[in-house]
Amino acid sequence: MVFDEGCEKYVERVEKVALACVSVFSNHVSSGTVTHNKAPGAPI
Repeated sequence: MVFDEGCEKYVERVEKVALACVSVFSNHVSSGTVTHNKAPGAPI
C-alpha cells in the first residue's frame, strides 16, 4: 500500500521481486585447501 499522487489515500501497488534459493553448504571441494579439525587422539 502506498499513498496516491495527492497523498490523500492509500492505493494498492504490486511490485515484482526477484528471489532465489542458494545453497550455503556444498559437498564439492574445488581447491583442496579444506582442513578438518579433529580432537587430539581421535582416529583418522
